[in-house]
Amino acid sequence: MTSNTLSRRGFALAAGTGAATALAGCTAFGDGSDERIVRVASRLTPSSIDPIVDGTILRRIGVIESLLRIDFDAELAPSLANSWHVEDDDLTWVFELRDDVQFHDGEPLDAAAAATALERTFDDPTMAEVPIDSIRADGEDAVEVRTERPFAPLPAHVARHEAAIVGPESFDDEGDIETLVATGPFAFDSWESGERVTVTANEEYHGTVPSIDGAVYEGVPDNQTRTLQVENGDVEMGQVLPVSAVDRFESADDVDVEIYEIPRMRCVQFNNRFEPFDDQRVRLAASYAIDREAIADDLLEGYVEPAIGPYPPTIEWANDDLDPHRYQPDRARELLEEAGWTGEEGSVRQKDGDDLAITIITYPNRPALPDIGEVLQDQLGNVGFDVDVEVLEVSAIHDRAESDADAIIWSANVYGWPADPDRLAYMYHSEEGGLHHGYENSTVDELLEEGRAAVGDRERRTEIYDEVQAITMAEAPISFLTYYEMVVATRSELSGYDHHPTEYSFHLERVELQ
Repeated sequence: MTSNTLSRRGFALAAGTGAATALAGCTAFGDGSDERIVRVASRLTPSSIDPIVDGTILRRIGVIESLLRIDFDAELAPSLANSWHVEDDDLTWVFELRDDVQFHDGEPLDAAAAATALERTFDDPTMAEVPIDSIRADGEDAVEVRTERPFAPLPAHVARHEAAIVGPESFDDEGDIETLVATGPFAFDSWESGERVTVTANEEYHGTVPSIDGAVYEGVPDNQTRTLQVENGDVEMGQVLPVSAVDRFESADDVDVEIYEIPRMRCVQFNNRFEPFDDQRVRLAASYAIDREAIADDLLEGYVEPAIGPYPPTIEWANDDLDPHRYQPDRARELLEEAGWTGEEGSVRQKDGDDLAITIITYPNRPALPDIGEVLQDQLGNVGFDVDVEVLEVSAIHDRAESDADAIIWSANVYGWPADPDRLAYMYHSEEGGLHHGYENSTVDELLEEGRAAVGDRERRTEIYDEVQAITMAEAPISFLTYYEMVVATRSELSGYDHHPTEYSFHLERVELQ
């Protein structure tokens, strides 16, 4: 059983290079031994306290809030705004603010402060895809956001962590965030870049006031290290744990473990820029050579489902009529023959004297990706590919995708950032996409842009995104492997934790420590 206390000395060490603050309405950690501190270890490491730069952790740990949020049904819901609507021009969005919110320094939230924060957000290059024309305060209690053209995903972008509403006292004279002042159930206290963030309870919070005194978030990239931290009682909660640890946790008396599916998928991206995957037949052959059932059941121990398309069936935007790429090795061999890659059974195929040799790269930070690489090496090898697998840091993958990587095993969140089907543009748009396959299809681009413009027409948007999923399934720039299992372990002294379906927040204001 681990101690639930954090000494003043321990807290000072956790503070690192960050500037500690004790804000009005927030409980500062004291010198006693009765403080109820929850320690969380997860994969991401904090690199900034600016929500635009790195706000994921700040939102998950409860420091920042936006006008809208994603609720437990994976739908957009009110947060700092009570309601929102778009005017008849399909350009002007109005967000009505709550009247009971104050910043962590005690100053009330008003429309002027919210508009200023949003202007800063949408002026940033990271939000360049959102066509903002103007943002202004509409009286004391409403914010008006006008877009340059009809843009249906606007509310989903307002719910992003980059769009967090931060107080005027957050900024130094240069306009940079010096000490983060926000509105969440926990107030920022200190941080150490690449290591941890510490927060204290906000006793004046407008929603559920935390029962704990604070929390420490630790960024721990290594999966096994996080596992050991939970087992040893060094943290009360471990996130993004490997399925290999589940049996150990289930046999422990002092640890609770939960496995649930999130709208993230594992995939292999085929590099459409170069041979051999510039040929649709070769991409399809590779996809049919993959035994997803074996990956899900054997490698991932049955905790997750084989993927069909980009969205799990639980997401309403999933196209239920997709024809999945089921395991068909004979069909894979036929397609390779049609593409000119010939060879005897069990040998490496050749074309014009060249071997069908490919390099697959992946990264170690997400559980199971390197292991999947080894499985694909065997499965693709069975139909005539000669596969080399390399495990690199994420930063190196981007360069390799532009040069000599033939395929990339990747994990991507397909819903939640933003909570809108326009996320498919990240996956497939030839100019705005964020993946590495180099796929270009003008029809897909046009459909994605039409989907953005269909403000208020949910039926048409459904038709559009179903068609995008059907086209891209047939052309196979990406082969979907499995959906994603989230493994979360908590110490038995922690209760009340409820996982969020899109990882939007840990909601630590709801937990208790015994």
